[in-house]
Order: sequence, then C-alpha cells, then structure tokens
Amino acid sequence: MSERIQYALDLRGMKQIDLANKLNLSRSAISQIMLGKTKSFSAENALKMAKCLDINPYWLVLGEGKPEITFSGTPTPEATEAASLIDQMPNQQRKLTLNIITQIMKPVDDM
Repeated sequence: MSERIQYALDLRGMKQIDLANKLNLSRSAISQIMLGKTKSFSAENALKMAKCLDINPYWLVLGEGKPEITFSGTPTPEATEAASLIDQMPNQQRKLTLNIITQIMKPVDDM
C-alpha cells in the first residue's frame, strides 16, 4: 500500500506533510502508515485519504482498479455507515467484504 500512497502523492504533487496536514495527522503518522507499522489505519481513514488524494479507495487499499477515480460529492449516510461497519470487522471478514463489494461493482462484461 505504501507504493500506492507514494504514487498518489507524486500524482498530485504532494508530500507526506501535505497529506498529513489535510488529514489532521502528524507527518510521523503518515510515515507509520506507509511503513505498515500502524494498526490504526481504519477503513474510514483510508476513505479520507483517498478523498484527499482524489483517488479510487479500492485501488488505494486493495490495489484493484485504476487509481484515478474521483469521489463525487460528500459520502452518503449509507456509505459512511458501511465504512463504519467494515471498520469494525476482524481483518479476514473485512478483506472478504471488500472483495465482495469489488465483485459487485464490476461491470457485467468483466465477470
């Protein structure tokens, strides 16, 4: 995931400190996320990061799809609730859920 974050930062002409400021985090926190040394990188934080970087959250977290998909507007209450529920799941269930959502989102021709 760190490579994808770095790619997105480069794509947007940003540095880790710029992202940290946008997310109200320390540069150290961003560094820890990029090094995979934090256990507190939640689904909600991943969505916020993707929004700040204007990239596809599935690409950011799972490496699937294309990076440059723009969020359209504010997340709906349903999207916020779904992110919260996914964030509460154990890691294995979270991965399975994200895979299911990814499969549902694929066009019929790709299946």
